[in-house]
Order: sequence, then structure tokens, then C-alpha cells
Amino acid sequence: MDSSSESKPANGGDVQSRLVELLSEARRDLLSQTGRVLPNLSLLAGVKDVISKGGQIDDRKYLVENIIQVASSLPDDSKLRGGLNARFIDTLWRNLRHPPISYLGDEFRYRTADGSNNADRTRLRNSSYLDLGPLYGNNMDEQKRVRTFKDGLLKKDTFSESRFLRQPPGVCALVVAFNRFHNYIVQELATINERGRFSLPAGMTENDPDYSKAQSKRDNDLFQTGRLITCGLYINIILGDYLRTILNLNRNPIHSDWKLDPREDFDTVFDSEGTPRGIGNQVSVEFNMIYRWHSVSPNDIPVDKFLQGVRQWTMNMPREPEKWTFGGLKRTEDGSFSDDGLVELLQAATESVAGAFGARNIPRVLKVVEIYGIQQGREWGLASLNEFREFFKLEPYYSFIEALYGHPDNIELYPGLLAEDVKKPIVPGSGLCPGFTTSFSILSDAVALVRGDRFYSVDHNPSNLTSFGFNEASSDYDVAGGGVMYKLLMRAFPGWYRANSVSALYPFTTPEGNKETFDKLGTSQDLDFNKPVFNQSQFRVPWGPHTFQLTHHDYMLSGDSPANARQRVVVQDCLYSPENGLEEVRRFYEETTTKLIRQNSRKIGDSYQVDVSNGGGSNSYTEESLADALGHLFGYVFLDLDTAKSFKNRTVAAKETKRIGEVMQQTVADIKSRHFPSLKQMFSMQSADTTLNSYGDQLVERLLDGGRGVGDTVWTIIPTAAAASATQAQGWAQMIDLYLSDKYYSHWPEIKKLALSDEPEAFEKLKKYALEGFRLSTPAFGLIRVTGADKIDVQDGADVMSVKSGDTVFTNFITAGLDPSKFPDPYEIKLDRPDNLYIHHGLGPHACLGRAIVTVAGASMLRTCARLNNFRRAPGHAGEMKSKTVNGAFKVFLSEDGSQWGPFPTNKKVIFEHTAQTV
Repeated sequence: MDSSSESKPANGGDVQSRLVELLSEARRDLLSQTGRVLPNLSLLAGVKDVISKGGQIDDRKYLVENIIQVASSLPDDSKLRGGLNARFIDTLWRNLRHPPISYLGDEFRYRTADGSNNADRTRLRNSSYLDLGPLYGNNMDEQKRVRTFKDGLLKKDTFSESRFLRQPPGVCALVVAFNRFHNYIVQELATINERGRFSLPAGMTENDPDYSKAQSKRDNDLFQTGRLITCGLYINIILGDYLRTILNLNRNPIHSDWKLDPREDFDTVFDSEGTPRGIGNQVSVEFNMIYRWHSVSPNDIPVDKFLQGVRQWTMNMPREPEKWTFGGLKRTEDGSFSDDGLVELLQAATESVAGAFGARNIPRVLKVVEIYGIQQGREWGLASLNEFREFFKLEPYYSFIEALYGHPDNIELYPGLLAEDVKKPIVPGSGLCPGFTTSFSILSDAVALVRGDRFYSVDHNPSNLTSFGFNEASSDYDVAGGGVMYKLLMRAFPGWYRANSVSALYPFTTPEGNKETFDKLGTSQDLDFNKPVFNQSQFRVPWGPHTFQLTHHDYMLSGDSPANARQRVVVQDCLYSPENGLEEVRRFYEETTTKLIRQNSRKIGDSYQVDVSNGGGSNSYTEESLADALGHLFGYVFLDLDTAKSFKNRTVAAKETKRIGEVMQQTVADIKSRHFPSLKQMFSMQSADTTLNSYGDQLVERLLDGGRGVGDTVWTIIPTAAAASATQAQGWAQMIDLYLSDKYYSHWPEIKKLALSDEPEAFEKLKKYALEGFRLSTPAFGLIRVTGADKIDVQDGADVMSVKSGDTVFTNFITAGLDPSKFPDPYEIKLDRPDNLYIHHGLGPHACLGRAIVTVAGASMLRTCARLNNFRRAPGHAGEMKSKTVNGAFKVFLSEDGSQWGPFPTNKKVIFEHTAQTV
């Protein structure tokens, strides 16, 4: 009784809450449709018409396109949109049988004596799946010709499908790009080696009798996993680039992340089993005719040249794919093609405008091919045009070319497909504009091919692709509207495509068409419409432009003008004005580090574990969200190393910078008006009772007293805070990782001894340990300078380089810190090195203002950790901080889930014994 009565209010509350939620969702859906009353009424009338005709669709009324328009105009999180999308995909899916129930060829036409050849799914020579067979081959013999059988790699710039050599050379260049992406992926897989899945058995040597077998297994595991990932990217190109373009979604004036993704799980929306996935698929012979798009081909190939090319191709093509050439390109000594030739072919393909669909647009040179296609259709006994349409629940033709066929039911499939009217462009909904029957059938085919393939549906997951591979193949709406072709091009041709190049982000549309589209959408200022040009300098850190993109203000690190220098002096004076400031810094960092360790350590057996690479555990704005936001800003400005991730980095950094700026704008304005909600209150901070407690407010006052306005003050503080917080967190994690490594752990007992001492001399030695740690594992990798003089000589070790105006010079802090002429025995820890030799914080007008603060902070945090009992690295992968070097100088770190490389450490677990004396 009591239990029942107590449960009623909760249930009533749940019902009320759900009702409010439903009403709120309905209100948002209705508001999104305020400008679509008449189109939606027309859509409802069309649906009613389909129902009255027993489910047959009059595709000339553009019902499918209208559904796409409604779906892409609803809110991104609309459940109505989800249901509409589910019904749409289910309709396209069920328009095809899975798999087909009959097969082509004489051997399948009659029953055999032994009953064989009945639904034999292994019959096709080519795979019927979207599995990049043209690259990898359609059987083992073809596959062997393109594999190296070492480390999972493909032979350089090879592919399996010889027929591509008689296609436009851009086709070959594109499949070569997939070859390069595959090789990039397998090299990354081997480097990351998730969960040791690509390792040889422990203890195995070359003398082991099973060594060769183990190496073969490792090669095959890398190859097959790399293929799954590359095919995963390929399918996302089809869904996110190709389908998005042919449905005109890139021109959608409404900001919507709607897409036609057949892989979605609809949770039994329609029946007890839902729309099936991964059950297999084969393509009927009629689809061989659907994809003969000869009308979009150019009309300027002379017959004699065409026949001459065919004869030359059949006579001179070598059997080995590594010897094939195309487009006038020559292979280099290592067997690859030059980047510039491949990029030029791909750019030419992007800039080429395809022809229009339609019966009168087929090139005359293909007349014989079309005649043979008609004869082939008759020999195969294909369905008629109306039979094909009725199969797809499309309304049959009642009046169409009767002069040739007498009645529309007699119209053959292929001539009918070529002769029927083409669709008009609709935004969004119709961009490719083929014939009506072709348009609907290719959507059904795409859904069936993707949803029916288990490798793209039920088996498409991080477990099979690895976390890194799954992430590398995935799409992100914030970049290219969910397209991923840019990943293929930027990985295959590093240094050629700018991060915002439309040739990489939107390659299925000409640059001119993209310019027109994004001018109308008001976003063209964010994109680059120039041709790709190799420019290695784009991998160098573009401080000034990136800072201005985010803040729209100049900053002391952005240039070398007198204004930049004056700003630096002012900020330096404001930072170091408190009396005994460094003592307060030491106290703050020791107390804060102790607090964070106490908050975030987790008991494991008799020990405690904590991740020293991040604050962890706290969900407050200041300790996690603010730190992440400042890290995004710093990472984009100073460490934007990966062109394929740059556009996303900019998007995230811009959002975070805007959000912080809005909060800081109000805070600084209030301080200026003496309405004092302090910075710690605005950011929900809880600080110890020290001089630093009011440091933020005082810093703002000092900057304002210097004559700055609110905006200039805000955008002086935010980049400074980003530079300070990001590098300190990174430097601390790297320093701890260094001293806990096998090579340098022998110094830990001495560090612990100093940490337990309260003598000033002990802390000074800890500062030396911090400097040595930063030198050997520096969080700042170098300094970029652009030469301003006409000519200047630069000493580079034993060499002297002459640079001229405009040349970029990179000072590598890592190699400088290991220069034996300045640091004898450079890999040893020595505490007697002069302080002025350490340049990991830079030198000159752009040296780090916080050098003294960072050194004290590093020593303070080192002292706090060393005072813990038995402080050590966690065993296994948890205690590793996996990293690699890119572009010869910059270190990047693997994320904790192993999905991507980033500029900051995210995983470094340590173990200690928690005692009352130490924490």
C-alpha cells in the first residue's frame, strides 16, 4: 500500500514531464515550418495521392524531393525528423530484394541435374559490394599483385582494376589517393598498436620456427584492418560528399545536419524486426543499365584517337600494376608518382563541368556503344521500363514514345531510361538531375548496398576498425557539412591543400559553383577558392592570422610592430606587480596540486591512482571546461599541425573563444564600473585565501588603468591565459613522464629528498630539475620567425644559412636543448647548467613572459608529487604517454581512447600510497 502510494506522484511527475517535453518538441517542429505552410500542404496532398493509388508514386510531382526538404528543415534533434528519415530509408530499402531471387546467364536459366546453381551467392566475378575492389582486387590473384606482404602495405601508387587505364586519368589519380590513404592508415595502426593487436607473440625472435608465420599474420591483420578503415572512409565519401552533392544539400539555406544515412538503427520503428541490416546484397542486371551515364561525357574525342588509344592500351599494358602509368605521368625511382602530377589531374577533374543528362546529350562517338547496349538488353531479357518502375512503386507511363513502341508498356528499359525527361534542380532535393526513374533507383541502390553490407552496418565499429581507424573514417558536420573527401586528399597529398580549400572540402562541385553557393550562404569568407599549391610553410605555426581569426584583435605575439612591443611591456608589468608574487605562485601551485590529487585519485587495492595529464573529475567551468577551451584556442593558434584537422580545430576554437569572450566582456565591464563580481565568481572558482585570490580583478584593473578599453583588455587576457594554461599543463605532464621513465627514474630518490626539505636551497635545486625536465621534454617545440631583412646569415650548428626577406626560419627548441656545445652530455640531468642557456621558453621580443612563473610552478608541482609515498608510473598502457613526432619537430600525443593524435597529453596514470602525512 505504502509503496504503491509513494510511486504514484513519481509516475504522475514522469507523465507530466514527458507531456511538457512532447509539447516543447512539437512547438519547435512547428516553428521550423512557419515558412513552409504551402509546400507542406502540397506534400500532404501528394502523400494522399500515393495512398489512393495503392502506394504508387508519381515521381514527376517531386514527392521524394519534398520529403528531403521537410526533413532538412526540421531541427537537428527533432524526433519527427528521425521518424521521417526512418520511413524514407525503409521505403528505399524495401524497393529491392535482398538478395535477388534469380540470376543472369544460361547456366541459371534451366534446372541442372544435381540441383546446383540455385541462388549461388559466389557467382559474380566482381564483388557487388562497395568494397574498393578496383583498388584491392576482386579475387586473391588480383589482390596479391598489389600487396607488398610486409607491414600491411600496398605497393606504391598501384591499383588492381586495369580497365581504369582507359578511363579519364583523374579516375586513376583518385584510386591512387585511396592507395596512399591505406598505407598512411596501416603505418598509424602499427605505431599505435591498440591493445597490442599488431604485435608479434611475446618473446618471439627471428630464429623461432613460427616467426615467418607470425609475421604473415601481422601483415594480414594490418592489411585487412587498413582495408576496413579505407573502405569506411570510402562509404562516408559516398554518403557525405557524393549523395550530399547530388541531393543539393550543400546549397540548403537552412542550417541542418540532415543526411541520408542508411546505417542508422531505427529500433523497430516499422515492425517487430525493424529495417534489416547486414543481410547481404547483390545487384540485379537492370542496374547495369542504370549507371550508363554516357550523356555526361565530353563530346570532343575523335573516333580515330579513341580507337588508337584502345589498341595501344590492349597491346602495351604490362601485367604488373606497379608498372602501369596514366595521364602522361612517370613513376619515380621508388615506384610512386609525383604529387604535383596527381593533384593536377584531380584538380582538372574538379574544375571540369559534367554534361547534362538527356537523350540528345550523348556524344556521337558513343553511338555504337549505345546501340550495342540496346542489343545487350534484349539478349539479357531485361524488364521493360514500366515493369522496372512498377517494381519501385513508381507510377507507370501511360503516354510515352508510342510512335516507336506502340504502347508505353513495350518500351525497353535502356532506351526508356535515356529518353525520359530529366529532373529540375531543387534546393535541397535534386542536384544531379538525371532521369526520373534513374534518380529514384540510385537512391534505393545506395541504401541497399550500404545497409545490406555488414562491414558498413553491424560490423562497422571501433572494435573492428580500432578506435583510431573508426575516428579517421568518421564524418563531422562542422567540417564540409559531413563530407570526408578532404581527409582522403589531405592524407594522400600532405602540404598541397589548405585547410579551408573548397577543392578538398567540396570537390564534387566546381570552385566557381562553390563560390556562388557560399556567397549566397554568407560563408565564402571562411573558404579558400584558389587552386591547391604545394606550400610546406602551412605546417608552420601561423600565429598572427590564426589569433586574429579567433579574437579579431591584435596581440603582442601576433607581430613585431611598436604596438606589439608596448603591449608586451604593459602585460609584463601587470603580471609581476604583486609583492612576493613568486612566493604566492609557489604556495598556490602546491596547494592546488595537492587539492587536485586529493579530488581525483581513485583507490585501487592498497594504492591510489591519478591521471597527472589533466585535472580530471571536476565538472566546474574553471577546472575542466575553461582549461579545455583555452587549450583549443592555444592549440589552433600555435599547434595547428594537421591540415586534415585544421578546419575542425578552427571551428571549435572559434566557438570556445566566443563563449569565453562573452563572459569576460561582462566581467571586465563590471569591474570597470566597480560592480565587482570578481573573476573567480564569474567562473565559479573557489580559491585559497591568498594574494592570488584577488589577482585576476587586480590584473584587469591594472590593464584598464593603462588606458585600454574593455574589448582590448578582454582580448589581451584571453590569449595570455590560453598560452599560460595550455603549456603549463603539457609541460608538467611531460616532466613527470620523463622523471618516471626507466632512463631517468634514478633521479627520483634525490628529488624526493629535496621535496621533503623546507630549506630554500632545496627548492632552488627542484627548480633546476624542472628546467632540465623542460629541456629534455619541452612543451614548446620551437619559434617561427619571418625574415624582414633583405639578407641575413643564420648560424645553424656548424652550418651557416643565408636567408632573404620573407623566408621562414624555424628555431627548433628540442635540438637546441640537446646542443652539446651548450649542454655537454646533453641527455644527462645536470643541475649546474647556467639558467640563461635554457631557451625552451624562447628568447628575444617574443620570449615567454611567464618563464619565471612556469619554472616555480613546475618545481612546486614536482615537489608535491615527490612528497607522495612510492610515487610511480602505473603499469601497462595506463602509465604510458604515447607520442610521435610530426613534421620533423612537433610532438603529438595519442588520446586516451586511442582515436586520434592531439597537441596535448591526455593520459598519464601514476600510482602512489595515500598517507595522512603526504596528502
